[in-house]
Amino acid sequence: MEEADKQSTEPKPPQIFISSVTNIKPLIELLNTIAKDKYLVKTLYNDQVRVQSTESSMYTIIVKALIDKNTEFHTYKPRQDRSFRVVLKNIHPSTDLNNIKQELQDKGHEVMNIWNVKQRVIKKPLHIHFVVIKPSGNNKEICNITTLLNTIVQFEAPHAKREIPQCIRCQQFGHTKNYCKKNPRSVKCAAQHLTSECSRKTKNDNVKCVNCHENHPDKYRGSMIHKQMQQKTYPRQRERLIETKPFPTGVTYAHVAQGQTVPSQTSVSQPHTTNTEHPANDLTELKQMMKNLLDQMGTLFNLITALVNKKN
Repeated sequence: MEEADKQSTEPKPPQIFISSVTNIKPLIELLNTIAKDKYLVKTLYNDQVRVQSTESSMYTIIVKALIDKNTEFHTYKPRQDRSFRVVLKNIHPSTDLNNIKQELQDKGHEVMNIWNVKQRVIKKPLHIHFVVIKPSGNNKEICNITTLLNTIVQFEAPHAKREIPQCIRCQQFGHTKNYCKKNPRSVKCAAQHLTSECSRKTKNDNVKCVNCHENHPDKYRGSMIHKQMQQKTYPRQRERLIETKPFPTGVTYAHVAQGQTVPSQTSVSQPHTTNTEHPANDLTELKQMMKNLLDQMGTLFNLITALVNKKN
């Protein structure tokens, strides 16, 4: 039972993406030799094959075998080896970092690195620190800490960057150089060597993007390849458009957005009979009509705003 629970909580090994697979037979033979029945393969576009090992131990063995065969591939850092980073707020910037480290150590969190965040323009130290702690099963518990060094503090996860990583070794998107075993490509001339080894030492307009083959550097964020991947990975939130129908009295924009309906006996489009014997009731009805009209105008304004944002 304990072994089954351990396997269920163990993170999946990273996927391995192998490039230039024009003949898959040698790859399958290699995988069957070193990890028989402990891997899954999926064929992707552009002669690329994805390998997923079913056990963490097999991941390391497969990666080592691919490196020994000089195979072009990229992968990612295993989740259990990734450091855990949090944002520490409300500690004075002049506080000794060693004291913060020791206090967190006493609370069961081993700090690997810590630094104070400074304002981007004027470089003024802020009441914010980035803290990197050693991977452990209790990492998330650090967010439950509310006092540190007799100071009321707050721990929270850092804001995720909505940007696709780009490897500075092969210049392709979606991974980093630390786990890339592809042939290097220079960002200056697109030749198969590292950018640091490129013979070009000055800027040159005669450049070619490795990814889209257009006349611009690989780092250019206006590249069509980058735009497509950015849109696919981080799609813009599309606002729902509400069907424009006459709204009965008492139905507000909030009701429609939540799918609620409010029964009403009157409608703005219908004339109201005047009751001369009860002028107070007439005034109440007039106020209600004005309120309903304002609600509908607000609804129309929101619809127009949504349409404009969608076009932009």
